[in-house]
Amino acid sequence: MSAHEISIRSRHADDWPDIYEIFSFESVCREATSLPYPEPDRLRTQVAEPPEGVHYLVAEVVRPDGSRVVAGQLSLQTFPSRMRRKHTGALSLAVHPHYQEQGIGAALVRAALDFADNWLGLRRLYVEVFTDTALSISLYEEVGFAREATLRRYALRDGAFADAYILARINARLGGRRKADDEDPVPLRPRPAARPEVTVRGSKADDWEDLSEVFRAPSVYFNTMQLPFPAPDFIRQRHANPPKNFFNLVAEVEGRAVGSLGLHLFEGRRAHVAGLGMMIHPDYQGVGVGSALIQAGVDLAANWLQIRRLELEVYPDNAPAIALYKKFGFAHEGRYRDFSFQNGLYIDALVMARLFD
Repeated sequence: MSAHEISIRSRHADDWPDIYEIFSFESVCREATSLPYPEPDRLRTQVAEPPEGVHYLVAEVVRPDGSRVVAGQLSLQTFPSRMRRKHTGALSLAVHPHYQEQGIGAALVRAALDFADNWLGLRRLYVEVFTDTALSISLYEEVGFAREATLRRYALRDGAFADAYILARINARLGGRRKADDEDPVPLRPRPAARPEVTVRGSKADDWEDLSEVFRAPSVYFNTMQLPFPAPDFIRQRHANPPKNFFNLVAEVEGRAVGSLGLHLFEGRRAHVAGLGMMIHPDYQGVGVGSALIQAGVDLAANWLQIRRLELEVYPDNAPAIALYKKFGFAHEGRYRDFSFQNGLYIDALVMARLFD
């Protein structure tokens, strides 16, 4: 039981000195993925101008002298621009070391659950915690979070790679229903007698015209995070202005772009990690295009970009993709419940990763 009166409220711009003090402790940064030695000016700007879709709650306590101080912060990140994941929220918690184990974290998490369930209408909440943080794990499990995956080499900590758990909570009251496990798996394609010659290269601005056919294919948007009926301007802009730290490879057959693979590089204490995404035209699936792209992506990640963890998500019923990833050394690490919305149903995803020595 806390000896302090705790009040939960939204974060204000003038809270930044207290937030700065919290993240000035190495022990706080150690249990998150933030870097030590925060810059005051940068943090002040971040508090005053929060990113779109991120909600911040703070726990304020009254000190013996009657003054108030922010003793903890919780962020709830939503994904409004990712339409098939807008039912999802990610939590991150930080408590001042002088106020830990006094109910601050529990008060913030319970307030976040009320906010997510009753006001934001989120179905899936998840949190990433290092595997040796027993108190944090216990806190989340007490309010209904369950362990879904173990992410190997999740982040750098104390000069070595540390693993993390994904814990998640599903609010099944909020409509929809989950797809049955591995329902109607996509059959593996038989290998054709003749295979086309595949060239893998970096993407070009005019590839968008060929790749727009890939985006429009039902089998592609069913098995990725894309939406049906993509606008040509969206596809053109996506190729003209790729995200920061993004590498895009294209598979070409007879002068036509028939597939692409993207590597998204992370930053900070997760700079050794990259996420992988791939899509292939239905007419060229099962003929070696995927293998050529994955092989080139693995080589680029391991031998040129200094990546030590390459990760991806794949739907459980996509047997051909799962078999392809296993062929190139990706291992199953867990299952994210209600990860995405697909054809009117919430559907799980498997998380797979390949580690490099």
